[in-house]
Amino acid sequence: MKNPSAPDFSKVSLDATPINDIDRDYGLLGIKLGISPEQLSDRVLSKAWDDMEAYTRPTDSLRIGKAQASYIEYWFKAGKLVTIMIGFDNEQDGLLIRDAFSRVYGRGFGTDKLVRWIGTEASIIFTVRDKNDGYLSIDAN
Repeated sequence: MKNPSAPDFSKVSLDATPINDIDRDYGLLGIKLGISPEQLSDRVLSKAWDDMEAYTRPTDSLRIGKAQASYIEYWFKAGKLVTIMIGFDNEQDGLLIRDAFSRVYGRGFGTDKLVRWIGTEASIIFTVRDKNDGYLSIDAN
């Protein structure tokens, strides 16, 4: 699906220059990386393993730009939010999510189905997996 307002993802980008806006935002929709679980309102525990806990919020809108995400999870390690995961169930929604982030942060480093936006304090990774589903993660570095 070609989106005229998104960068051209038909060619591999090798530009891994840090993007300052990722560090400025340091999260998603006003939720900042580094907060404690108690600071995440309306949270519902969805998974727990080893030293990690993942929460969802039933109040979250799953609309990301023109796409419909299948979930948004907030991953905590040692009492701090370290990752925000946005999942999608089909490649079309995934590419729309990728395009929404590329309009904010630029082209990114990688290919059409594996893109990384690198900041000094945080990074974003977009990937389409085998069955055309995938995720975008916002991670503290």
